[in-house]
Amino acid sequence: MSASVPELFPEIQLLNEDHVLLSFFLYSFLIPIKILFSVFVFLSNTLFYRIFPRILCSQQITVYHLLLLTDNSIFTRIKSILELMKGILSMDITNLKEFLTLAETQNFWEASELLFMNESTLSKHIRKLESELGVSLFHRSTRKVSLTPYGECLLPYARTILKNEQLFQEELDKKIQTESQTLLLGVIPSMVQYRITDMLVDFRKKHPQKIIQILEGDTNDLSEALLHQKCSLAFLRDSSFHPIDPELFEKIPYTRDQLCILLPSGHPKASQKSIRLEELASDDFVVLNHGTLLHQLFTSLCHASGFEPRIAIECKRLDSIFDLVAQNMGVSLLTDRHFYTSFSSDLQSGLTLVPLSPEIYSRTYLCYLKHAQLNPTALEMIKYFQEIIS
Repeated sequence: MSASVPELFPEIQLLNEDHVLLSFFLYSFLIPIKILFSVFVFLSNTLFYRIFPRILCSQQITVYHLLLLTDNSIFTRIKSILELMKGILSMDITNLKEFLTLAETQNFWEASELLFMNESTLSKHIRKLESELGVSLFHRSTRKVSLTPYGECLLPYARTILKNEQLFQEELDKKIQTESQTLLLGVIPSMVQYRITDMLVDFRKKHPQKIIQILEGDTNDLSEALLHQKCSLAFLRDSSFHPIDPELFEKIPYTRDQLCILLPSGHPKASQKSIRLEELASDDFVVLNHGTLLHQLFTSLCHASGFEPRIAIECKRLDSIFDLVAQNMGVSLLTDRHFYTSFSSDLQSGLTLVPLSPEIYSRTYLCYLKHAQLNPTALEMIKYFQEIIS
């Protein structure tokens, strides 16, 4: 049963002639307060399931009503309304559960039994809730309790809040469970050559309940993904020219690859046992796209060798580089693993791989962010990875 305006605010009276001038003056003076009050009502309606509008606005209590007060308590009344709002915002969800249980049983003893607490503790909590709201929620008698108009007003919203809290907790638990079983793994595009796919298949056989989500990208992209926690673990390529930052990442060694020059079989230097990069200063190059670590490594090595490389074509895919080099469109810098494990013998025909001199190696590591809070699946993967490489 809803309370009427006079029940909630007995000071409110009908406007009469003696109050016209005073009301007009106050209304003009307090327009900003009316605007602020409207904002408060809107926010409470949006954020708190309309509890505050039900208690106040459903009674059609506005600043205009406050301006009709016949005594000097208008500022006190506004302050009390703001205090009530503050109480609603600070309500403890546990106190709401206790309020709802007491409202349904209408008996402190029965409610305390259901809540596994003694009557005095329950009574203190209800008093605390009433104190926070600034209103009385229950009529108390020796045998049972009943809701006041304020309690009736709060009841449906308490049910809604608690129901939504339960649904949220269920959804949260489900999400936490899923995330704890999910591994976000960053891998370089050539993961087949590095037998990463074989490793993932074996890991899943041993942990069938685990979920693996793969983020594929270049080392630079995956480093950023780790930093911004878009993945938990990532395979990153490292070299003396572009080392993995030890201040940011923990790294577990995986593979070591030698840098080589890919040449057409008819190239004048294809028969050499090794080749210095400066010997190719006048050659055209076919390389991976700008922005990839291998591209950056290539340009750094050329500059260190004293020349600016003549880049003829940039490609995204290694098989395209193989085909273009075989058709004499240029030479390329790759790793021995790219050549010997990536493609069929048909793609390798017409091509020759010559190691760089002096020897330069690129290493691949399984990395994760230092001091990161890794979920159980990521920790399982690290343990598994260390076992297979030991």
